[in-house]
Formats: sequence, C-alpha cells, structure tokens
Amino acid sequence: MSDSLQTEVREYIQDQLDAGIIIRAEWVTAGILHSKAEPECEDADFYLLCARAHLAEIVKRCIGKYKSAPVTDEQLVLPGFNHLQRGYQVDREGVRFLVPTDLLTDAEIDARAAEYEAMAAGCRAHSRELRDFKERRYLAGAA
Repeated sequence: MSDSLQTEVREYIQDQLDAGIIIRAEWVTAGILHSKAEPECEDADFYLLCARAHLAEIVKRCIGKYKSAPVTDEQLVLPGFNHLQRGYQVDREGVRFLVPTDLLTDAEIDARAAEYEAMAAGCRAHSRELRDFKERRYLAGAA
C-alpha cells in the first residue's frame, strides 16, 4: 500500500507543478486525504489520525526529493532540460513551499544557482582532498 500511495503522492505533486500550482506539504496531505473515503467505524478518528500522520510522512519524503543535490532525479527534470527541475523548494516569509520553476522569482533563481555553484566548489575541494590523500598515502608507502 505504501508504494502505491507514494506513487499517488508523486503524481499528485507532479500534476500540481505542471498546472503551475505552488505546493505546501500540508495542502498535499489535505488534498489527498479529502479524495479518500472516510472510515465508517467506531474508531474512525483513530484511523484518520494514523492515516494523516503516515500520509504526511510520505508527502514530506516526496517533496524532499526536490532538495538541492549534485544530480537531479530524472522524474523531477523539466522536459527539455537535463538538470532543471519542475519545481524548487523555497522559503517565502518563513514558510517552505515547492514552487513550479516558472513561478520562481529572479532572486529565488539566483539564490538557487549560487547554492549549486557553492555545492560544486565544495565537491571540487572534496575531490582534490581525496586525490591529495591518495598521493600522500602512496608517498608514505614508498618511503
């Protein structure tokens, strides 16, 4: 059930982004829960509470895939591009949103680009240190 629910959440998020809708995790959770039939039993409140918590965790994981990373998951890439995502997580007035790329402000785009440039610099520095370590280890072994 979790795999099919995760697929449903991913598709829901992608549909929202493709429609140009800004997403907040709580809205996705509420939208999907609203589309489901409520349990009809004495413990319905308990089951709804558990369902909401479980669904909220899946939504959080799915939205989390849109975080900054050196390599973009193919499913998140905007058609016609190799790296550009369908949407990006941004903070607006202290609230975290997943915003369709077309709706990002210039400042948000510049900030994300700077973040990727800093990430690239950090990755380059890391690779240099690995190679330096390897060279020192080799020289130490040769001595």
